[in-house]
Formats: sequence, C-alpha cells, structure tokens
Amino acid sequence: MEPALESCSETGRNRHFVNLTSKADALQLSEGSSKGMLGFVLNVPTFSDNIWHNVHWLVPAVARLHGGPESIRKHVPHNVELILVFAGYSFTETPPDLEKEKKGGSGSDFQQSEATATAAAPAPPPPAPAALLELFARTQEPFLRMLSSSAPKLLDLVKHRCYANLLWGHAEMRADRELSHAGSIGRPAFRTFREVLAQFHGKDLETRAKMFWGVEDFNQPSRAVTLVMTQRDSGHGRSFKNVEGLTSAGLEPLGGRIIWRLAGYLGKLPLVEQVAIFRSADIMIGA
Repeated sequence: MEPALESCSETGRNRHFVNLTSKADALQLSEGSSKGMLGFVLNVPTFSDNIWHNVHWLVPAVARLHGGPESIRKHVPHNVELILVFAGYSFTETPPDLEKEKKGGSGSDFQQSEATATAAAPAPPPPAPAALLELFARTQEPFLRMLSSSAPKLLDLVKHRCYANLLWGHAEMRADRELSHAGSIGRPAFRTFREVLAQFHGKDLETRAKMFWGVEDFNQPSRAVTLVMTQRDSGHGRSFKNVEGLTSAGLEPLGGRIIWRLAGYLGKLPLVEQVAIFRSADIMIGA
C-alpha cells in the first residue's frame, strides 16, 4: 500500500500520499532548513465564512499548540511556520441576493443566465492555489494569528523544507461521530481555546458585543438574558419561514427580561464579529 498520512475534518477523513526518504537525502534535497522553528501542517477548508464551520479546525489547532507540552508551547506563536492543506471542501453563507447583486439583474434573470452560461460554456478553471491561499489568509487572519505570527504557507507550494519538529493535522471534533477515542478533543481543548481567544481578541470582542447588544456591563447580575436568533436567507433551505411572526409571538412578550437580536447572513459579518455575538449570547436559536 502506498504510504499516506491521514487527516480528519468536518466532512470526513482524508489520506495524503507521501514519498518516504532518508534523513540524509531529505537534507540534501531541502531548499532550506527552518532551524529552531516548529512546522505545523494544518488541514483546513478551502473557504468558510461561518464561524461554526471554522471551529472544527480552529479549536483543535489552538489546543494542539497552546495546550500541548512545553516543547511545543515555547514556539507559539513567533516560531511556528503554519503550512496549510486544503481538504477539498468549503462552506459559505453568502445569500443568493448578494450573488445576484454581483451578477446584476433579477432573481429569475440570474437563474436563467446561470443555466444558459452553464449550457453554453465550460465551467471556469478553479482559482490558482496561490489565490486560494491569499483569500483564506485574509478571511481567517484574526484566527491564524493565534497560531503563528508569520504568514501561512500552502503545502502544495512548499517544495522541500526541513524542520526539527513537525506537527501533522489536528484532532477530531465532530459531535456526530465517535469522540471517545484518544485522538478526539475534549473539555480541556475548549477551555484552552477560550483562554487563547480572550488573550488575543478579548478587548475587541467585548467592544463588539457591547455595540451589538447595547449592553454596557455584561457582569451586572441583574442584566437581561441575551438571546440571538440566526436567520439564513430564504433560498438557503434552512431558514425560518416567518421569522417576524416567530419573534412577535415568542420573544416580544418577554419584554425587559430578555434582550434579543436577529443575526442574518453570517457571510456578510467578519468572523470576529460572529465570535463576539455568539460568545456573549446566553441563548441561541437557529435553523
């Protein structure tokens, strides 16, 4: 069987085939040696603008670096070289109306032109790896900063490089899979993630949360319960049919006992904004 390394993701497991060589040959082939650096090969989605999909790789990655032994922690974040592997899946919350605005025309015109274009011409080539890396790094910058202070690299674009220590992949997290095995994350990983998140973005998250809720002091014992309802675009397939009626019947009668907000189209919100909203919510309702 051809040698391979495994990785896990939100969508399943992947096998990455590798070439085996001796240490002497590797040093001879290497284009450079990252002496004193820790290499971290991290499998990630090609694109994701929803914080809930991102936590499946982010929480285990943060826990592996910041919650690991001292031999790993001493490198974080300034002596970590982050090498990304796109795992072949993506998630987007961009609603159809935003796509329509980009293309121009009405919804029916948009759908018809898309169908015509598909029939008349082949699909455009996928973006170049360098372009995908640039987009991912820009979108995820606040989170990648928690892992490394250097710009990430892409495994496909790294020819030969030697590291004294190299980490591969992250632990599994999905709640709908068997999580009792030794390779899965647990409560300590989430505690580590919350601590590191506060360390890097605590003040910014608090400021954004106060603006979103209109609450000045979240530590006030008598403050109202905060409730956020997420509403996807109606074309998404997982959205409330009558969100106005739902909030009118279920939330408005509660008056001052709760503060509720509607968060729609998560893809339009920066990821840090999404974190601030859900981190400060006592209750979340979504489809």
